[in-house]
Formats: sequence, structure tokens, C-alpha cells
Amino acid sequence: MSVITDRRKLVELSQSLPADQRAHVDVASLLTLAAHAAQRRELEHAANILQGVLVVDPDHVGAWTLLGQVEQQLGEGEPAAEAYATALMLDDADLDTAMTLAELHAAAGRTGSARALLDWLVLEVDDAPELLERARVLAAKLAEVAP
Repeated sequence: MSVITDRRKLVELSQSLPADQRAHVDVASLLTLAAHAAQRRELEHAANILQGVLVVDPDHVGAWTLLGQVEQQLGEGEPAAEAYATALMLDDADLDTAMTLAELHAAAGRTGSARALLDWLVLEVDDAPELLERARVLAAKLAEVAP
């Protein structure tokens, strides 16, 4: 599957659309359609819808996050990581996305990136025991791989 996950390219595409055409696109409805397609396991369809959303609004955090989830379910680790990283760049308060990205980095063997995200995440988490448990489990796995 060839989905653009480079935000700069999507910004260029977005800017090439006339503003009046972008204004007529109902992003919320498209996101709902993409979420429903993902729930029905129509993952490529969901990714295509999300691609359209991101052409219209390349800064839509929810679309980037959902695209990361869809790509991850498709087994596309690198595009998923790129989508999650973009979502996190746009909204660094989304700690669940940060944790998921750390897990993807670890799965891809990028232990340094995973550890850096974990270190940052632990400092940011106030009251999220499930998230802290995920972080603890991942930190233990990383310690086994490269102490």
C-alpha cells in the first residue's frame, strides 16, 4: 500500500487545492467513515480515506493517529511509526501515542529511540497507571535486549 506519510508532501498537496475546495470537505465525516472502515477491518479503504483527510488538513492529529493505527494493523511498521511521530509532533500531550511509538521503535530494534521516548513519557505521566505499566514492561524488555 502506498500512503503518503510525509507531512511536508501532504502540506504541498493541500496548498495546491483551491481554498474553496478544501472548505467544502467535511473532515469530521471522513474521519468517521475511516474509523468505521477500520472497525470493519477494511484497512486499505480506511487508509485511503485518511489520506484524503490529510491532503485537506495535514495538521489533523486525529487523522495521523488513526492512520498510525491502520498502518500498524496492516503490518506496516515504518509508515505507522511515521504517522504516530507526526501526530506526536503536532500534539505532544498524547501520551498513549508516544507509548505506542516507543513500542514500535522497540519492535523495529531502535532501542535508543524507544528509551528516549520512555524517559520523556515517564516524566510527563501524572496519573495513568495503565500507561506507566506499559512503559515498565517495555523498559524491562529493552533492558533484556541491551542492558
